[in-house]
Amino acid sequence: MQSTRQQQIEELRELVMDLDIAMFTTREAGGQLHSRPMDTQQVDDLGHLWFLTSRKSDVVGEVHANPAICLTYGSKAKNTYLCVSGEAQEMHDQAKISELWSPMHGVFFSGGRDDPDLTLLRVVPTHAEAWTGPSGAVGKLLAFATAAITGDGEALGSKQTLPT
Repeated sequence: MQSTRQQQIEELRELVMDLDIAMFTTREAGGQLHSRPMDTQQVDDLGHLWFLTSRKSDVVGEVHANPAICLTYGSKAKNTYLCVSGEAQEMHDQAKISELWSPMHGVFFSGGRDDPDLTLLRVVPTHAEAWTGPSGAVGKLLAFATAAITGDGEALGSKQTLPT
């Protein structure tokens, strides 16, 4: 059974928001890859991922120079891993900033949601892959035992390409 686009977006949303922090990878001017942890604020109804950041940050400058990015998420405890490739764009949309704002952001932006340094990054995914497997010590042990006995490596988990 083929899932609908909205079901695919919901699946991406659940994975991203459960894993929360992305390693946001861009390319520096010299070609070197540059990653930093960023808190994913939202996966919207179109499947776009949203981040709040500083206009002065390296990530904004690097996105302007080369919008191709990669987001990686992972949880050893949950045995879930996600990689999202896409195009990033800086946007200044005060309504969206207000929607995503929480008092916790005030630690980084003393001017609040109206801080002139506050901006948005929107990522439009072009490709996403997820790897999931049994979690918890017992679940992993049973999966490993099953794989060892049956020779079926898929018992350890599965890889899924999420249509974008």
